[in-house]
Amino acid sequence: MEKNKKYSFVRICSVLMNLMTGALALIAAIIGYSFTFDAGYSTRMGIFLWFLGLLAVFFPNVSFYLVFEFRKKDVVLFQILPMVIGAIFYFFIHKAIL
Repeated sequence: MEKNKKYSFVRICSVLMNLMTGALALIAAIIGYSFTFDAGYSTRMGIFLWFLGLLAVFFPNVSFYLVFEFRKKDVVLFQILPMVIGAIFYFFIHKAIL
């Protein structure tokens, strides 16, 4: 595979993965918040869910950064921005349904 095709494929995969990762991390953060700060729930479970949310965000992005040697500009455009857009998109879809 040619280098340009490889990097465009990796960027597309990174964007799609981070759209889903942003939504899943938002769900984990919301559930972790409710477990941690609402009465009657386990605080340890809330902290564990916060950790899982951070791990869901941290692991794929670090692996893409190290394996495919993204530049800092690529990290912002193809990892952080899609993650934020995915979280916002999930939030608005959730608000529209409920």
